[in-house]
Amino acid sequence: MIVKFHANSVVTEHPESECFFVGFADDPVETNNYLLLQRAFDDEVQDIALGHDTYHVELSDQSHSGYGGLSTFLLQRHQLELSFASDILDQLDGIVGAQITFQLSDQQFELLHEQLKLVFTGSNCFARVAT
Repeated sequence: MIVKFHANSVVTEHPESECFFVGFADDPVETNNYLLLQRAFDDEVQDIALGHDTYHVELSDQSHSGYGGLSTFLLQRHQLELSFASDILDQLDGIVGAQITFQLSDQQFELLHEQLKLVFTGSNCFARVAT
């Protein structure tokens, strides 16, 4: 199953400035579907030891979350597509990926792109696709 929704809310900064953060939600108040991506500003020794020295992803439910786990994350001008790595699919209740559409100004889109680059630092799953 691929989760599909239109993000009426896109956030590119953690509300308390605790980490690199990007969030997409179908509704900012009564949220049903969402995608949260975050990464610590600095990897601490404990994070490295636990394998948490990468991005964290959560899709519409805390049970669909973890560190790393994406095989692809493709950013286009008005949508993104992601797919989960095969080794975590058994944890996702049949979800194999997501397709999220959004409408942003050029400036907001460039900020989104820059924040995603920071979230995915050191990962090879992220790509911006020219459209």
